[in-house]
Amino acid sequence: MKKMSVINNFHGACRDAREKAGLTLLQAEMRINMLTTKDKLICTERSLVRWEQGPGMPKVEAVKAMSIVYRQPELVNLRINAIEFGQRKKPARQSGLMN
Repeated sequence: MKKMSVINNFHGACRDAREKAGLTLLQAEMRINMLTTKDKLICTERSLVRWEQGPGMPKVEAVKAMSIVYRQPELVNLRINAIEFGQRKKPARQSGLMN
């Protein structure tokens, strides 16, 4: 259950950070997308809702922009922790012998 608590902590932290910054979803979307160097959007209102409520997880670029807009650098660390806990362990390699 530790994996779920790390991920849920990230979702809750995103919502809390946006609310603490006093931003609506639309305002947050606009400010986050202003920081992108790409020609396409890195978030939408809908994606923000998924990131705040689950099950969606943003890419690191979006989290970096969120941490700047919300003034909450710890969001990056929470996202990295969610990546680490979300990785699946590779199955042990079995020998080529048939039983």
